[in-house]
Amino acid sequence: MRCRSPFAVVLFTVAVMIGCQTPESAVQPLPPDAQPLPYSEMHARAKAQVAAAQEFFYRDTWREVEQAAVALQQTADLIGRIKPEDLPMRLREQTPRLARQLRDAAMALEESARAKDVIKTTQIFQTLNLTVREMRPE
Repeated sequence: MRCRSPFAVVLFTVAVMIGCQTPESAVQPLPPDAQPLPYSEMHARAKAQVAAAQEFFYRDTWREVEQAAVALQQTADLIGRIKPEDLPMRLREQTPRLARQLRDAAMALEESARAKDVIKTTQIFQTLNLTVREMRPE
């Protein structure tokens, strides 16, 4: 089947490019004075950052794992600053604890990556994945 419209091809290409996020782009820090994004976007950011850190881990690029951990710490801090009324109802009481848990695990990830400790890093990823899963907005 042949596409008859060059516009459709361009539109499809742009849509695919917008939907694709490289691990490197997921860990770009927000500006220092950034206000928290909506909770669902912050959760998606945390999820993407954990996935990026795991990709860097599989690539054995420890410096990038450290950078992802630092970005994840920032995300955790921003999640912790979201006003309770802006959180999903079921997460209003849990979010401060979950944000601290996410930050603590991100700090531990930074340390284990610096030490290039495969076993400890693997264990921290388990904590990170479970925490991000518990933070799901739906």
